Amino acid sequence: MSEPTPNFLYEEPSKRGKAGVIIAAFVLLAAANVYLFTKVNRLQVKAATLQTVVDTEVSKMKDSSSFMSGKTRRDLLELRAEIQHALDTAEKAAQKHARVETGWLAKNVTRQQREQQEQLLGELRNVDGKTSQTQQRVEEVNGEVVFIRADVDETQAELARTGSELSETAGKVGAIDQKVATHEAGITALRQLSERDRIAFHLSKSKSLQRVGDVQLRLRGADAKRNKYTLEVLADDTAVVKREKNVNEPVQFYVTGSTQPYEIVITRIAKDEVTGYLATPKVKTTRG
Repeated sequence: MSEPTPNFLYEEPSKRGKAGVIIAAFVLLAAANVYLFTKVNRLQVKAATLQTVVDTEVSKMKDSSSFMSGKTRRDLLELRAEIQHALDTAEKAAQKHARVETGWLAKNVTRQQREQQEQLLGELRNVDGKTSQTQQRVEEVNGEVVFIRADVDETQAELARTGSELSETAGKVGAIDQKVATHEAGITALRQLSERDRIAFHLSKSKSLQRVGDVQLRLRGADAKRNKYTLEVLADDTAVVKREKNVNEPVQFYVTGSTQPYEIVITRIAKDEVTGYLATPKVKTTRG
């Protein structure tokens, strides 16, 4: 009875088990060899068994009859030769089949390896293409970074110039503020110096002096028709006569201890009498 020939099917390996395809192929090849050699061994065992049976029958026939004819022995020898020939033929066929199966498996394993290598090379070329694209993009980004860095450097230089200009402007503003403060102080001082206390008085023509503030005054004459008057002023023990002065005309004189002048203004003139005021500085400073 003939043994069924194994059908070795080639299965496409998954991408996750690329490394196991070759190993599986070699395992299948080894299994096929084991199977074929096992089959040959079985045939040899069967032939040996058959030979034993024939030998046993021959021995029995020898024992049962010592008068076996020469023709019978020839028939047995021919039968034995035919059995041996059949065994040799079966063994050669099995070995040939084994070689064919082994060659088929080796051919398929080689084809499998070649396809696997081509697929791997394709993936490597794809990776190389992506790497080239990535490198090109990196170079573009590097160019953009250089351009941005140049803009940043220019901006920083501009900010430095602006900061310098602002510092210079701040210095000028500070100087201006200082000048303004100085001017304000001067204006305040001038305002204070220009501020005066007014002391109203009324004088009649007399031979004696009349104290007004810290000075003494004496009216020597008054002409109502001409709106003129003559006035004697005594200050710091020094007498000064102001002659023929007009109404509302400021008459100035200095007093010891003040840099600002005193001022007499006559606002009304009548016969032998006048009315006016003495203006004295509120802030008195000593003349150098």
